[in-house]
Order: sequence, then C-alpha cells, then structure tokens
Amino acid sequence: MGFTSILTMINNLFTPKREVVCIDIGFRHIKGVFFSEGKIVEFFQEKREGKELPLANILKKYKLLSKKVKLALKGEDTLIRYIPFPKVEKKKIKEVVQYEISRYIPFPKEEIYFDVFVLDNNYGKDELLLLLAVIKKNFLDDLIKKLEKEKIDCQEINLQSIALLNLFLKSETTKVNTAIVDVGRESTLLNLVKGTIPYLSREAKVGGNTLCEKIASLKNLSLDGSEDFISNPDNSKEVIEIGESFFNQIVEEIRNSFDYFEVNTGERINKVYLTGGITKIKGIEAAISSSLDVRVENWNPLRTLNFSYKEDFSNSIGPFTVALGLGV
Repeated sequence: MGFTSILTMINNLFTPKREVVCIDIGFRHIKGVFFSEGKIVEFFQEKREGKELPLANILKKYKLLSKKVKLALKGEDTLIRYIPFPKVEKKKIKEVVQYEISRYIPFPKEEIYFDVFVLDNNYGKDELLLLLAVIKKNFLDDLIKKLEKEKIDCQEINLQSIALLNLFLKSETTKVNTAIVDVGRESTLLNLVKGTIPYLSREAKVGGNTLCEKIASLKNLSLDGSEDFISNPDNSKEVIEIGESFFNQIVEEIRNSFDYFEVNTGERINKVYLTGGITKIKGIEAAISSSLDVRVENWNPLRTLNFSYKEDFSNSIGPFTVALGLGV
C-alpha cells in the first residue's frame, strides 16, 4: 500500500454499494463506522491503552477484519495550510508547489508527503486558493507497516479535518460562514468555512482530558469513571460549572480563529457546529454560545444525508462525525 492522495475524498462521492470501515483514530478512543449497501450497518467506540493501536483486534471483534478500511489522523505530524498561489496549469500545480513548499511548512520537505487541492480557481486576479495537506513520512510509513503486518486492507489514510470538511460540504445546505469545532480528548480541531470554501484549519492543544482529570480529582473517580460522569445528562449542569475554566479555553481558541477570519475576510462567522464527545454534555452549546455571541449547535449532519442508519447512531452522532466524513 503506497501513499497516493490524502485529499481523494474531496473529489469522490461515496459509492452506495461499497463496503468500507471508516475509522477515526483518537488519543483516547478509536471510533468506527461500517458502511454497506448505502447503510450504516455498524458503529463502535473502543478505548485505547496508551499509544497502542489495536486496530486488528477491534476489527476482529466486530467481524470486520476482511473489509476495506479508511483511516483519519491528526496530531503534530500532520498539517493543513491554505495558500493563495499563482495560477498555473492544473496538472502542474503539485509539481510547482513542491519547489516552494518549504515556504509554507515547518518540516524539511524531504521528511513529508503532501497533496494539494484547488479550493477556488478565482481567488484573485492571478491567484488560486490551494489547500495543502501534509503528513510526516516516518509517521505514515510506520503506520503503513503496522497495517500491512496485521493484514488490514487500508484503502485511504486521511486527515481528520479533511474528513470534517468533506462531511460539511456534502451535508450542508446553507452558505453562511461556519465554524466546525471538534473537541477531542487531547486537542480541538477548528475548521472555518467561508460560504462553501474552507478557509482555515488548525489544531489547538486544548482537549477534554483537562476536564476529565479535574472531575476525576474532585469526585475521586478513575478517568473512566469521570467519562461516565460527564456523559450522564443528569450531571451536565454540574459538569459545566466544574469545567468553566476549560470551556473558557475552548472559547478563547474559537475567538482567536474568528479574529483571524474577520481580519482577513472582512466578514464574521455566523454559526458554530460543535462536535466530538463534548456534545454529550447537555446544554454545552448554549453555554458556549453565550460566551461567543454567535449561534452554536450540536452538529447532526444526518438530517440532510441520504442513507439509512440505526436510530441509536443518530442519538450518539457527536463522536462519529470524522468517521462519517470519511465515508460520505
């Protein structure tokens, strides 16, 4: 299996009859969605122990080891940039970017794989707007070796922000400026979309682990116990009160992204879609909305996607948006 493209999903629509397991590799959990015949047949969320990546065991557990797989990653070995770039022939864009890529990334170009996608052919009089996606070679090569050793048929390795943007562009029916905020255990992904064009993607080192550890300490719980406490709707008011400083950090990161957007576009973000495990906290969208003075919703893209799924999947969509974005 080689590394060919980490942006293929932006161009390709989901083929309804194809069977594929789409997996979001998080810091604390591995989330997966199995698509077959245009349906979501199975979904799962399994805990990780340390840095171990027990993909083969998880796939065996759900009788999916023989299926084709797509993976989504994030972290310090990955990067997304949005680049105004001189207009060149489409077939030559990647070649030209390769010569100048050191201007845009903090890694030596010999140490990375990259791909580009044209977001706007008329960004300026003589400019395109490009999305540049980067992943470090040693990180990806090690992962590929592990997948091959475990005989996992991986068809695509992508970035989590790309999956979220793909899901947004396939499911959203309005053209308002939107922020997609995915709060993970170790970090938060912020993706800003100007109408229908992705404009900013960044990973903030603020995640739910801070909240879990604080509740575990205050309530004398294990980390697993703190997760259960946070997920219980009866505890949501107390969780929001205990986690005030944590939620303020999330709000500050969102504000920083909003400021960048407003300075560079002259426009405001009109709506925030909140996703990830944080959406299990009842009332969290209202708490964040009051601090930002912008409409905040728990994102449920299933409302506009045309395929069938189990009712319990719809009720727990928050942690699965990345995996869903790999498959639509």
